[in-house]
Amino acid sequence: MRALLFHNPSAGEEDHAGKMLLAMLHKAGLSTTYCSSKSSEFPDILHERADLFVAAGGDGTVGKILR
Repeated sequence: MRALLFHNPSAGEEDHAGKMLLAMLHKAGLSTTYCSSKSSEFPDILHERADLFVAAGGDGTVGKILR
């Protein structure tokens, strides 16, 4: 199964490092592409095909992906 992980590394009060999130998704059997929500590649990656979209961040990150 293919997943896209959209991650805001500066969201929240706890440490949710991208590498840790990728490792968790990989352990669950997912082939995952990572994209920081602050990356200039963000709009292009939204158009990639995937079975699962994962948003890791706050309300702003989720809203940015849904729009």
